[in-house]
Amino acid sequence: MGYLGPMARAAQTPVPTEDSEQRALARVLDATPGVTWFHVPNEGKRSPAERGRLLAAGLKRGVPDVIIIRPVKVALELKRLNGVPSDVTSEQTAWLMDFAVAGFITGVAYGWRDAQAQLRAAGVPV
Repeated sequence: MGYLGPMARAAQTPVPTEDSEQRALARVLDATPGVTWFHVPNEGKRSPAERGRLLAAGLKRGVPDVIIIRPVKVALELKRLNGVPSDVTSEQTAWLMDFAVAGFITGVAYGWRDAQAQLRAAGVPV
């Protein structure tokens, strides 16, 4: 049997999508008593008509993916684990700063496990 270097291993284990990371985090949060939270579904491809309808209804670019209001206030941007694209946009940074000014703990997590670790550190019992 030959050596499986990093390139071979990466080809065998695809990087999870942001959607699958979000669903995994949602299962953890939903299973945790006393946590009040919601996901802001800003991501995704939309037709120009659908995008226009959502913008007219108040959709804002860069709003963090996860908002927790109990037991502590947290605004968390969730990115893919080692995925592309995973850059934090200027809009996302601005929203995180606004949430911080409003008294929220803010962060950017790369994958649901990183999100879980950051939430534990912030006082969310996940």
